[in-house]
Amino acid sequence: MALTPSPSWRSPPRCAERAGAGLVAICAWCGLILQTVATLAVTGDGLITALAMARYFTILSNLAFAVMMTLVALGRRAPAGWVGGATLCMMTVGVVYALLLEGFLVLPGLGPIADIFLHKVSPIAAGLFWLVLAPKGELRWRHAFVWLGLLTAYGAYALLWGWEAGFAIYPFLDPGRGWGRVILTLLILGGGFLATGLALVSVDRRLARHA
Repeated sequence: MALTPSPSWRSPPRCAERAGAGLVAICAWCGLILQTVATLAVTGDGLITALAMARYFTILSNLAFAVMMTLVALGRRAPAGWVGGATLCMMTVGVVYALLLEGFLVLPGLGPIADIFLHKVSPIAAGLFWLVLAPKGELRWRHAFVWLGLLTAYGAYALLWGWEAGFAIYPFLDPGRGWGRVILTLLILGGGFLATGLALVSVDRRLARHA
């Protein structure tokens, strides 16, 4: 049975979608701003702060989603693959944090509040927005593999950065604990990411049919 793309992807966002996107964008921007202030208080330098934050998957995911949701809130339409991929990354941020990184690198001052926004509030808000308000019907199975490619590229970037800097971005990417352990962790994370991406596409197609 052929899947007909939702016409709402080709029309301006609805009022409810724009309002929801605005709320999600506020959550993500709040987390990013709070984290920037907390990091700047430690480094004392804007460039160092920007470079330090840019190495984390959490920051990059929140930034990408914040930009997309801001565009939707302003009446622009983001491609389905972009929104789906950003949602998947945000969900991954929340799950990986809960399983592996709870309490990791929480900065003083505004750091704990930023941590809650970036790792808990925003990922939950992103998932709810996609499920309830985002138009359905344009995701394809290939999108899940494209998203996996982006995660793989980040993994390579994180390992290269850690090798150049002399310390790992995340504890589970530390070669000092053994390359076998690092590779196994990456395979598990990649497999989970791909499976979740395929599930996201499946849910999108089912909801589009029912709609």
